[in-house]
Amino acid sequence: MGGRGGSPNPGPQAPAATAGDPAFQAIQRMVARTPAYNQQIIEMTAAREALSELGLNREQQDTELLRLARARKIMLIPSSNQKVLEPEDYAAEIMFGNQRKGAVMIP
Repeated sequence: MGGRGGSPNPGPQAPAATAGDPAFQAIQRMVARTPAYNQQIIEMTAAREALSELGLNREQQDTELLRLARARKIMLIPSSNQKVLEPEDYAAEIMFGNQRKGAVMIP
């Protein structure tokens, strides 16, 4: 019995932003190195460090972070405690929407 008219099930496919995506994989590796109590969230300074290891400059890092956020592979979130931020934390923040975001979360 032939299956005319139907298309074969292609099986599971990896989302475009994760399969072979060096920026996403670099952020995943940095998240994996964080303490267990905070396993899904890293500060933006750590995310930028991971992306700089790929040879990306600040503008390229911004582009990649925004691309991943728009693809919903990461969430850009405000820093959890604005009172204890160091100058380098402020410098690492990125504007997304109308807010400065200082951390990255993998949903």
